[in-house]
Amino acid sequence: MAINGWRNALDQLEQIPAATFAGRTAQQQLIAAQREFQEAVGLAAGNEQIASVIEAARGFAWQAAKLGQNPPHPVEEWQQIATFWQDAIVRLEKSLRMM
Repeated sequence: MAINGWRNALDQLEQIPAATFAGRTAQQQLIAAQREFQEAVGLAAGNEQIASVIEAARGFAWQAAKLGQNPPHPVEEWQQIATFWQDAIVRLEKSLRMM
């Protein structure tokens, strides 16, 4: 919602006629505001991607923890549990690289 509100405000600044003093002032502010908007939108998108990767890691960790309950387990099941933990770690390492 905040991004849409910000976008609408930028659109309104663009509609002020440049021939007026208010328009010239708005054009100067518009350039800086558009640059800040692009940076913020890029950051928000990056944060969303990181959150998605962390959520995937959480899912793998949850599966590993769930399967690991009530041992003893056969070797194949321990291997599957280890794979889930490795997948969780890989996702977390990916999220760190994205930061």
